[in-house]
Amino acid sequence: MRTDGYPLYNLAATIDDHLMNITFVVRGRDHIGNTPQQILLYRAFGWEPPEFGHLPMMLNSKGEKLGKRNGSVSVKEYRDKGYTPMGVLNYLVRFGWSSGDQEIFSRDELIKLFSWDHVNKGDGKFDEKKFADVAFEQLKRPELTSLDEYVAGVLPFLAARGITAPDEALLRRAIPGIRERARTLVDAAHDLDFYFREPPEFDEKAKQKFLTASVAPHLLALGKVLEGTSDWQAEPLEAAFKHWVEGAGLTMKEVAQPARVALTGRSASPPLFEVMAVLGKASTLARLARAAELAQAG
Repeated sequence: MRTDGYPLYNLAATIDDHLMNITFVVRGRDHIGNTPQQILLYRAFGWEPPEFGHLPMMLNSKGEKLGKRNGSVSVKEYRDKGYTPMGVLNYLVRFGWSSGDQEIFSRDELIKLFSWDHVNKGDGKFDEKKFADVAFEQLKRPELTSLDEYVAGVLPFLAARGITAPDEALLRRAIPGIRERARTLVDAAHDLDFYFREPPEFDEKAKQKFLTASVAPHLLALGKVLEGTSDWQAEPLEAAFKHWVEGAGLTMKEVAQPARVALTGRSASPPLFEVMAVLGKASTLARLARAAELAQAG
């Protein structure tokens, strides 16, 4: 016991675990020195000791133990950065355990495949890039992060951008188009933002470069062409677009990028015709018309 009456760790941990009926204690190898002392305490109390397992340590890039002042990051910080629970778990479990060459696992696969004989003994260094890559794979694969999970995960990050009640049907249509590029849920909220603002927020550089007076007639003409398109899907829209461009003696480059900025406010976005299909006819035509007005006004 300490002089102030509080028990030392080994006594407290032993009593705690016994009262909670713990049968298997699993912790880092830095606790190996505590284990013999705790076994002696169990026997002194006349209790059956649990099994003990010791895992390799996760070290920082310099090979030092992670700590509050030494490179550790809380789970909440990763949550706030837009990483999913399974993304974090997949990296952590793969860090000290392996199952062949497989890198990415579902929760059910981890439960089925995990075994103690494949737990590593050597310590390893936390790799920020590898962690981000594993988390991204978890996020982008529909079989690992379902559409329902993606929707639930991205909603708080959309709310942080001021989009507190997005149209869920629109959100579900939009997510497949940004999965391959959004590395975190923070990225996803950014990439989805323009779908839920009428008009979208324009990047000033993109607006000045692409929404010039000379493109206003093209945007108006494109709107009329698309208005006559009955099958509002990406492929028919692209076919109608290309047919019009060729017939008007224009090039894709002259019209496609201004149209992208008109619809998204940005020079980079998911594929143009997928954006049109997700936005729907009314919103697409309205955004093209408004962008033509902005372009005409200079």
